[in-house]
Amino acid sequence: MALTNQNISYEYIADGNTNVFPFSCRVILASDLSVFINGDQVTNFIITGLDNDNGGNVVFESIPVICSRILIICEIPLERRTDNQTKSVSRNFDHICMGLHDDSSIKSNLANTNDEKLGSAWLGVKQPFKGAIARTQHDKNKERVSVFDFMTTDEIADSQCIDPVLDLTKPIKIALNCGAKRIHIPAGRYRISEMIEIPTGVFVEGDGVDYWDTYRPAPDRLLKSWTNGTHLIFIGTGIKNQSALNLNNVHTPKEVGGISYPFTEFTNNDSVKGNSATAKLFSVAVKITNSSQLSNLRIMINCDGISGYNNESNLSLGDEWDVGLWVYDSSTTIIENVQVVGYWRIAGTLLTENDGTYNIRGNPESTIFNNGLTQGMRGLLIRNMPEYTVNNIDTVNNTITIEYNPSFTLTATNQFKLIGSGKTYTFTGYYVNNDNTLITFQNVTPKLPPSALVMRPANIGNNFSGTVFNDYKAVSLDHHSKNSSDNLGQGQAGALEITGYPMRNLKFINFKAQTTYDKLNSLFGDMRDAKFISCEHENGAMIAYNMSESCGYTGNIRYINSDLQDSCDLSAFNPRDCFIDYKQMPTRITDGTFIIKNWRAKNLDIQYANGVTGVSLKDSDKNLQLKNGNNQTVLYSAGSSNALNIYGDNINFKNSFNETMLTIFSKSKNIYTQGHIIPSDDNLNSLGSNSKCWKNIFTGSGVIQTSDARFKQQIESFSNVEKRVAIKLKSIIKKFKYNDSVKKKSENARIHIGVLAQEVQDVFNSEGLDAFEYGIICYDEWKEQDKIKNTYGIRYDELTMFILAAL
Repeated sequence: MALTNQNISYEYIADGNTNVFPFSCRVILASDLSVFINGDQVTNFIITGLDNDNGGNVVFESIPVICSRILIICEIPLERRTDNQTKSVSRNFDHICMGLHDDSSIKSNLANTNDEKLGSAWLGVKQPFKGAIARTQHDKNKERVSVFDFMTTDEIADSQCIDPVLDLTKPIKIALNCGAKRIHIPAGRYRISEMIEIPTGVFVEGDGVDYWDTYRPAPDRLLKSWTNGTHLIFIGTGIKNQSALNLNNVHTPKEVGGISYPFTEFTNNDSVKGNSATAKLFSVAVKITNSSQLSNLRIMINCDGISGYNNESNLSLGDEWDVGLWVYDSSTTIIENVQVVGYWRIAGTLLTENDGTYNIRGNPESTIFNNGLTQGMRGLLIRNMPEYTVNNIDTVNNTITIEYNPSFTLTATNQFKLIGSGKTYTFTGYYVNNDNTLITFQNVTPKLPPSALVMRPANIGNNFSGTVFNDYKAVSLDHHSKNSSDNLGQGQAGALEITGYPMRNLKFINFKAQTTYDKLNSLFGDMRDAKFISCEHENGAMIAYNMSESCGYTGNIRYINSDLQDSCDLSAFNPRDCFIDYKQMPTRITDGTFIIKNWRAKNLDIQYANGVTGVSLKDSDKNLQLKNGNNQTVLYSAGSSNALNIYGDNINFKNSFNETMLTIFSKSKNIYTQGHIIPSDDNLNSLGSNSKCWKNIFTGSGVIQTSDARFKQQIESFSNVEKRVAIKLKSIIKKFKYNDSVKKKSENARIHIGVLAQEVQDVFNSEGLDAFEYGIICYDEWKEQDKIKNTYGIRYDELTMFILAAL
């Protein structure tokens, strides 16, 4: 009869519920069917459907264990068991069987995995493209190695289970260190109990990630999942064998709402009398350095598998691991579509300049993080070595004194550098002052400069320029129970922490720092030249340090098209300089008005190209100051008194036709006007005062006074007494010199003609009249520098008319 081409191999993963596994090929004899469980041949089954064209079933006596790998193979031996009816037919079938025996040898050679000249080396490969060269499958296989190539069938089967149980650390480590440059970790769940380190130049890729978020508006859906993608699950207690001695702290923690937020501590704070503090050991799940790649996988902590993360009543933090991913000395390294999630006790992702020692100079430039999520006590932790404030330099005794605290580790290397110099200095001794705040290095060589502001470690390396976090999200611990980290005994968790020098030119594009249940959003210390483009900070305190608060400060931070949500507390966010576009040029609820303002109560300056401030608005005292390009103040308005000062050598007031209406000359102090000076009210205001008199009045004609009868009443002629007073007044007219003129001009002071006001008063008194009932004499008092001053004055026009009336 004719036979169709049939599949003879069937593979299943046991689900723990069934013992029946079908095959669809024709099986004539039961002995032609071989059955394997996890690579071991078994016989505890029966076969149904023998000699059936549509196949049958393998029925086990008991249900196979869940995740077991079931393999059913139809294997027919190449032998004749009966003779054919005619000799010619028999010879023909014998010849065919002999040929098939040779085919069996070929199969054996193809199946050989011990001899590199056999197996896949027998298979030819040529791509269907013009110019392609023939190769062997053996060479082609080297291009991409799978961790499955180093696992047993049991281990592979376990990785495909929804709840794996085996520890796959060993085969994964072997795969990573096999020498291949591209390692594939197929979709699955891999339990790992030790740190795995990705060698330089190796590309490790999985098959994607699955859903994970730290906040679910609807708790009954959108559960954390590991159904799809590649998941590295770190189990047990991670071995604490990593350290970062050079990441000691120098910043005094800030408080927000009575809560202190210290930087992550990498020492045991046990420096005494200047000796180096010891490094705090910590565990790391995955470690990667320069020129490597990691993509399309999840790094997570075991928390009852994944189910613990979806149970709000569960207060567990899962297994104990400190850092999920440590990226160091990572120039040109790429981290793409990687989730580092779970309750990492220090940080989900740690990025450092070097390996945490004083031995190498690192280069973390151009590290690329794309499309990722990182979670932990610090979701994203970027650290570099600290700077130290120089307190004193003694060039005679070759000593230098800097700040000191129990976290100090610089004495572990006995070397340092100073700002502004490329020299490496060494010292052979040191001592600490009585209050343990300063340390002095002794016997420093080469010769110290007379002054310096800042000390840095000698192995200071390159900065983070070109390092980019693109489409990335950093979240705090954000426990699934909705408890904050401090309620779980873990201190204050935050989404983002950055400090150290140099920390220049970090870029964050479409980046989000978020905390939902914890209290800290971002903690910035010594961080300069960072750019946040289309980014968002949501919830929690944001902290930054000014130059006056720390040697290493936060500066030149630029938020472009980004949001610091109203839910963020900025009370301790005090960077030296920071641009936040939507706060400084608001676009919300402006009703079409273009606004420029400062986002905090500091100065707002508008400058010329040469750096001179043209307009200065001061929030501190509400003052306004205008300057020209020569740095000359032209206008100053005092916010405290609303006083307005105008400055200039010559000040001109012009009308809309550019005609000068008023000119004030600074040297002569003269004021020129092109029009009339007219008071706003009639016969109400004075020109000058008794204490501030005009010296001379020049007019082209006489002074005109109002004398309209309609404005006068009680009009009378002089009495005889008044006439006698007038005659006496004529007799007291004298000549004299003014005191101030004599003081200035001495004998050259001019003689003036007039009366003495006090004598005028006496004349009126002599006739029983009150001089102050007449407008001739005036008396004024005023307060000057807490003293009462006074002066007398005479209206000479009325005095003259009074005297003339008696003639």
